[in-house]
Amino acid sequence: MLGFQKRPPIKAAKENTMQNLIQAIPVFPTSQVAAIPSGIIAPQQASPSPLIVRAGEGHYTDQGVYRGYLKLDAHTTDGTFILLDVEADLGKGVPPHVHHLEDETFYIQQGRFQIQIGNHLYEVGPGDTLFAPRNIAHSWYCTGEEPGRLFILVTPGANFEAYMHEMTQGGQAPMNAMQDPEAIAAFMAMTEHYGMTMLPHGIEGTPERGILSKGPFIDLGDHRGHRGVNSNDSRGTLMWLNMDVDFQGGPPPHIHWREDETFIIHKGRFRVLLGEDIVEVGPGDIVFAPRGHAHDWQCISEEGGHALGIITPGENFETFASEMDRQQLMPPTSPGAIEKLLALGDYHGIQMLPPVW
Repeated sequence: MLGFQKRPPIKAAKENTMQNLIQAIPVFPTSQVAAIPSGIIAPQQASPSPLIVRAGEGHYTDQGVYRGYLKLDAHTTDGTFILLDVEADLGKGVPPHVHHLEDETFYIQQGRFQIQIGNHLYEVGPGDTLFAPRNIAHSWYCTGEEPGRLFILVTPGANFEAYMHEMTQGGQAPMNAMQDPEAIAAFMAMTEHYGMTMLPHGIEGTPERGILSKGPFIDLGDHRGHRGVNSNDSRGTLMWLNMDVDFQGGPPPHIHWREDETFIIHKGRFRVLLGEDIVEVGPGDIVFAPRGHAHDWQCISEEGGHALGIITPGENFETFASEMDRQQLMPPTSPGAIEKLLALGDYHGIQMLPPVW
């Protein structure tokens, strides 16, 4: 378990204006929730523990039409979400269905996919992000000329994880491979139990070609990108940011008191601060930094890097990041910008800490 008992020592070379201004801010052990600065909303229960999941690690799952790793489970995230990294065979996928209890976000890593959400049909490939809200019928299939790979984020996660577990334990065949009417009826009853409705006759209506938007752009100086899912789409539950990061780019160390952050490294190498630990991560590695825990990250590849940022919930942080962009506060290079950043962070429940590199 990664420790969070003390702040890392600050290098002498970093004794600059940013450090001097921030140094006066008290840093509270994450166990002392009562000591959170006034105005900051504390978590209502103990924060989950931070975690790094390396490429190729996780709980393996085979759902018939796709297989791969459950990278972050509901226990790790306190039920907020689960994150899957899965592969799909060419021509295979998930038939039309409706989730009544959770939303799904898809990020294409490899291959081509055809994803229908409601009456919109999207042809998507590497780097594309789609959000399928609850109560809207959707389906996805791997198309093109090679097998596909994608991340699937399910919010919230506990119910769907339980469904996956029952599918795996029961050796349940995928619905589109079933022939026995009794097996089909049992499968339909099981999905209904978990708040899903399968649509064996497809989605009603003639689908229209969907036009995929990259989402609003946000510029934070040395890291920038498009919001693949914004808080308006997700009713405030999450923000998904596809980020390009410059060499040595990244935010100051900080603590979120209102949201958790998840980073998926897609390209390049990064060093990550988690409490008193500094760890190097690379493509395929996933960093989970829950609220109440100090963290930071910096790209250490000279050619820059690319990462996916998932913020849960998303509304508060999206407002904070948009305001940083509007005021051009990142990176904070002047005393005035630093003071504004500190005040903005305090307002949004984000506690800035002294630099460590």
